[in-house]
Amino acid sequence: STSKLLTVNLGDGVDTNTGNGIVTATAVGEEDFVCEDNATCERNYSQDTTVTLKAEPYSGSGGSFSRWSGGGCSGTATTCTVKMDEAKIVTATFTNITYNLKVIFEGTGSGSVDNVTAGDSFDGGSKTWSGYMSGDSVSLTATPTTGSSFSGWNNSSGGNCTNTDGTPGIKSTSDTTDDTCNIALTANKELTVDFSATSYNCDTGTGACSQVSGSGGEYPDIGACQSVCESSSSSENASSRPNVIIKEM
Repeated sequence: STSKLLTVNLGDGVDTNTGNGIVTATAVGEEDFVCEDNATCERNYSQDTTVTLKAEPYSGSGGSFSRWSGGGCSGTATTCTVKMDEAKIVTATFTNITYNLKVIFEGTGSGSVDNVTAGDSFDGGSKTWSGYMSGDSVSLTATPTTGSSFSGWNNSSGGNCTNTDGTPGIKSTSDTTDDTCNIALTANKELTVDFSATSYNCDTGTGACSQVSGSGGEYPDIGACQSVCESSSSSENASSRPNVIIKEM
């Protein structure tokens, strides 16, 4: 009997084939025919053979099947049946799903967030970075401004933010790396970053500065407080020393 050529293309010139997948062709009495890796594949079938094509994105790729075109196949269903009454050319297009990461500022303080992965930063309001593939990892670093302190990351929408050492992204005095948030994008994510206003009071008796939550303290940052406080303490100590009078004999 006369054979007819079936050509399967993965991707075409109309839709960009940004994803990766597999097309498997099955027919009664024939071995399965597999096409993958964005290739163009060919197989001869006997006249009038019915061939079922099944499209599947690679497991874990984060991609999806987009559509069929050509050879009597169309639409978005993952299977298509063709009758080989003539040569057929069928195209399967796959696309990768991309995700967004949004960071929102919260709190009474101020600071900046650096997206180390993207080489970008912002210092208030909110910002969204887009186009991440499934599994892409993003590293964020929070830096408070003078008069503020970093309070933590809020994973309100499943952000799954972790520090460089794998611990949850909440600031602690014993962990200096926790202003860094590492996050893997497997869906659209939203994080909030919290900065708190801080100020300091000076105890002139001891020369020590104490942190006050909020902006009600005498000094907006520890440096200014220490400079004044240490100076005041030295002057006070000097003035409290008794005068010694030496009399000549």
